[in-house]
Amino acid sequence: MPRLVEPQAITEIAAAVGLPLNLLASPGLPPAPELARLGVRRLSAGSAIAQAVHGRTKALATAFLRDGRSEFPADGVTHRDMNALIAAR
Repeated sequence: MPRLVEPQAITEIAAAVGLPLNLLASPGLPPAPELARLGVRRLSAGSAIAQAVHGRTKALATAFLRDGRSEFPADGVTHRDMNALIAAR
C-alpha cells in the first residue's frame, strides 16, 4: 500500500484487513521494526532504489559530459564485488 505512513492508520488497517499488510517505502514511514509492531508483514522498496541509482547515474554522467568531471564516488561497487554477488546466487 503506497503513501501510508501514519502509525495510527497503519495499525487500524492492519487490524481490519484480515490479510498480511504490505507497505511501499515512502518518506516519513516509520522504521521496519516499528512497522512490524504496528502489524505490517512486508515492506517493499518498489522502484525507489533503482530510481535513486538512476538519479545518481544521471548526475554523474551529466557532470562528466558537460564539464569533464571524473570525480566518481569511492563507494562504487567493483567488478569483483558484483561478480561475487552474482555467483552467490
